[in-house]
Amino acid sequence: MVVLQRKSPGIGDAIMMQPLIENLYKDNHKNFGLVTKFPDLFRGMYPIYDTPPEFAEVIDVDDPCPCTLYESEVKIIKKGRTQLFLESGGYTYKKESPRLELTAVEESEADKFKGEQGVQIGVSTTSAAYGNVLDGWRDYPYPEALVKSLSSLGHVVWMHTKPLHSKYAEDFKGSLRDLMIRIKSLDIMVAVDTATAHIAGALGVTVYGIFGPTDPALRIANYPSAFWLPKYEKCGRAYCWYDPCKWRFCLQSLKPKTIQKKVKVLLNG
Repeated sequence: MVVLQRKSPGIGDAIMMQPLIENLYKDNHKNFGLVTKFPDLFRGMYPIYDTPPEFAEVIDVDDPCPCTLYESEVKIIKKGRTQLFLESGGYTYKKESPRLELTAVEESEADKFKGEQGVQIGVSTTSAAYGNVLDGWRDYPYPEALVKSLSSLGHVVWMHTKPLHSKYAEDFKGSLRDLMIRIKSLDIMVAVDTATAHIAGALGVTVYGIFGPTDPALRIANYPSAFWLPKYEKCGRAYCWYDPCKWRFCLQSLKPKTIQKKVKVLLNG
């Protein structure tokens, strides 16, 4: 039996691994297993184990992590993580798009939300809230103003572990599968470089990425439904990746009304 193991935090990373998981599954269809911190993410797609079964051949992408090795060695990052994960397993990158699946019952629940709310816009402006405090430098600095601006276009759903308590948005509550269902019901997901952007893209929902410190061409370009903002270079050094500046000009110079205008264009066609 071949078992792929990764226990590190990061829903986005788990999703970007999906093409590698799929290739290993196809090559070892009857004898494949997956050990992941997010079993609900791939429920029904692959056999999931808490720990590798005895005598299994374990492919461990935690130690060493191919992404950490690559991204710490190069100054200009040219390979996205989907590609790095595939290559770590010995596969050729063919611009595969990560995907997630819902059950028929979950699809009907998503359709029900669509029928009840009209135009729906998901908003996710905080990366650190999903468990990795080091990623807070990706956060968008004007969440309330953005929600207010987008509320003129449709029903806004705030998707974070910490409620916004805004009169302009619905605070999402639920499990990871509930989050996937709710995202599937959206017309568009407006998000920084965080888990919800990857979930939306992998479910085929239009993603509008708020990027600055990280490069959207490497983070969400694999998804067929992804759109993103142009590069903001007021500081002259975007994309800075893991060497964030004190002021975050790339995000601070990006005003809510600018995002609202772009989202309106996407919603209209």
